[in-house]
Amino acid sequence: MAPRRARRGPAQLGQKAVKHVAEVSRKQQKTLKRRFGVSPRKKIVHGKVYWVVWLGKRLTGNKRKAHYFSGRKGAVRFINRTQIDREQRGQDAFCIPTKLRLEAADCSRRLEAVGATLTMAADYYLERAPIPGKDQKFELACDAFIESRRAKKRRSRTIVQYESYRRRTSEEFGKLAVREILREDLEDWVEEHPGWEARTQRNYIKFFCTLFNFVVKKGWRSDNPAKLIELPNEEERPPGFLHPDQAAELLRQAYWRARDLLPAIVTGLFGGPRRSELCQLLCSEMDVETRQIEIKGIKAKTRQRRIITINDLLLEWLAFTGFPDSEHLTTKPSPDWFGEQLHELAVAAKIVPWPHNGLRHTYGTFHFAKYRNENSTASEMGNTPDVVFKNYRALVKEPLVSQFWDLTPAKVLGPEVVFDQNPGDPTKLAATLPA
Repeated sequence: MAPRRARRGPAQLGQKAVKHVAEVSRKQQKTLKRRFGVSPRKKIVHGKVYWVVWLGKRLTGNKRKAHYFSGRKGAVRFINRTQIDREQRGQDAFCIPTKLRLEAADCSRRLEAVGATLTMAADYYLERAPIPGKDQKFELACDAFIESRRAKKRRSRTIVQYESYRRRTSEEFGKLAVREILREDLEDWVEEHPGWEARTQRNYIKFFCTLFNFVVKKGWRSDNPAKLIELPNEEERPPGFLHPDQAAELLRQAYWRARDLLPAIVTGLFGGPRRSELCQLLCSEMDVETRQIEIKGIKAKTRQRRIITINDLLLEWLAFTGFPDSEHLTTKPSPDWFGEQLHELAVAAKIVPWPHNGLRHTYGTFHFAKYRNENSTASEMGNTPDVVFKNYRALVKEPLVSQFWDLTPAKVLGPEVVFDQNPGDPTKLAATLPA
């Protein structure tokens, strides 16, 4: 048996290697460079000759890449194929490894037999793959969603509303996996409550949509079944407000039944903050000297700080009532508690049914009717001028406007009551008002 021939290194190649390198003419190199922007170059690695093709950023769109070939013909074929790929598929062709391109082409041919695509196959697999959390239950998904909202510092009232939605919806879907719930299931559940108003139905559909957006981001399912549910049309009705006679009776009942709430009620009726803003309002945030009420951004619905002007009528009422001994204007910073107290006063004043957001809408209606300036009313209420013009335009006539803005303590309760509580001039600020 002949002895194995020793591997020859660069020193053993000698003149033969030099002669092999010189075989490619410089004319051929220039031709390839001119046509394709690249040309093969020889390189000796560990005594072996290779042809190297460098693809620069102009071709790959990313980093330079080197490709090695044992022969010149293979390098030239690669350059030709590279040029064709670039013309057909652009720079993306060079970002995909060759093995992956070949696998994708093979899978595409196999799927053509059943009229499917790679995207359809991927979606089908992801829908059924045993991914951790794929069988997440609806009620647990709701819990995770609410916790994420707490982490994002959502308002406490918003969290309470989400928890209410969770309790109601979990009665139907609580034990089901989120990936098993269909759009038809959600639609049927909403339609099973015909007594709900369109606004309530819209709120639940929006909750489903927000919840399943969270589920999709978590990877527990690939689509949002609530996204395609059509929202029911909500009948446009002008906001309800109190007649001046009703407002006067409400103030009388508050004076005799719940005097501690009277400062908050007159602020809502003649200042127009939202109920959530009113219940978080501190007495120290009401400056009677500058005649301004500060609604801080953290308490406002729009998260934007605004200033409410203390008008003459509100100032006269605050001078009469003073402020409560508590830190908050409503004595308790609870919108639900304040709503219950207000409902009892409304029943006593025979204002049934109570209009939604009655205090705020009453202020908006009569403020816009008095000044006829949607920008001014919007600035006071924290709305846009378009919303103010749409909701409060042409709701009351001039005699009612004058009657409302003339609801002074003396007109509502009688001069004898006002005089007995504040001897002297009843229009001066009471001693309980903060400096």
